[in-house]
Amino acid sequence: MKYVKMSQEIHDGPNSHDSMGEHYAAEGDYQNALNATLKAVDYATFASPYMKTAQLYSAKKNKKKISAKVIAHQESMQKAIMSGDYEAYKKFEHPEIQVITGDSNLNPFYIYTEKDIVIDTLITWEFFKLSNMETSFFPDMNTAVITFIADGKYTFTDNAKTVSYATRGSSVWNYTDDGWKVLQTSYAPRKGRFGIPERTN
Repeated sequence: MKYVKMSQEIHDGPNSHDSMGEHYAAEGDYQNALNATLKAVDYATFASPYMKTAQLYSAKKNKKKISAKVIAHQESMQKAIMSGDYEAYKKFEHPEIQVITGDSNLNPFYIYTEKDIVIDTLITWEFFKLSNMETSFFPDMNTAVITFIADGKYTFTDNAKTVSYATRGSSVWNYTDDGWKVLQTSYAPRKGRFGIPERTN
């Protein structure tokens, strides 16, 4: 940091401010990293080579808010799935992304589409709840992994048998020009517990 400041005294250009930002970022101080990098951006705001770095520091500074937003998307998406509402679900899809899903019946992974949301099932849900939701981000802050616990209860429509549902799951989200979009979801029964039954076609 001392030598960066000495460099700025000799030549107060964008490179020295960018270097200052890198030093702050290495210390986990993303607010000052962002401030320093924005000074570098100010030298050439149009197509600045430092803009991407500034955006990264901004995302890291606001990690908690971004995490809360992605979790809210997961909850809203699950609500849309449970209610069979494709119109509500599709805002979390991207036209160039095939969503891969693994159900808690442990059948093979498959591509999740509109027909899977409106599909008739053998069960009726009494309730379904997500909890213990935590996020992890890739270094570029453009990909998030959510892990969670899911609990619920459903009844078979043909024999009225009730099953307590208990799984652990994860989902992967990617930040696009159109916001956060889902890439993949996966569920598995917790030890000694039950997921969903075989899917109907």
